[in-house]
Amino acid sequence: MSQLQAIQLDGGITIYIEANEQINAPVNHVVETETTRSSRDLQQTTQRAIQNFANLQDAIKTFAVYILNSFKQIADRVLRRLF
Repeated sequence: MSQLQAIQLDGGITIYIEANEQINAPVNHVVETETTRSSRDLQQTTQRAIQNFANLQDAIKTFAVYILNSFKQIADRVLRRLF
């Protein structure tokens, strides 16, 4: 069942995205285990995946702010033409 997921952006902007499934990706996940070569590789891969998700989230927020500001500029231009 799809739900609306709220994302809070800088500047108090909230956007809602339709989410089809709940995904809980940890922001900072540190595993305290005995380190062997395979567990070290797994930890590095996990850390890279978490960093990639964080980068993707930042990119989505940046694009959303850019698009919202573009719509504001269009609305301002339309209003200036009318008055």
